[in-house]
Amino acid sequence: MTHTLHFVGFKGGEFHRAVRVFGEPDMIHRYADPRFFADVAPGDTVLFANGEDENADRRADRPSFNDSTHF
Repeated sequence: MTHTLHFVGFKGGEFHRAVRVFGEPDMIHRYADPRFFADVAPGDTVLFANGEDENADRRADRPSFNDSTHF
């Protein structure tokens, strides 16, 4: 079973430091939005850049960021 490494909210230097410690992420999320929660499977590892809680804003009315358009 493959587990996915997710980085959430990382920018600049903190991203590079996290890569040195944990390796390259499989998925990068700008925010913990509804799309992020849909992408995370049981057993995945999630790293939050700013200590954000894993129960961050799950409201359905918060728009999802389409990060796939930036790669």
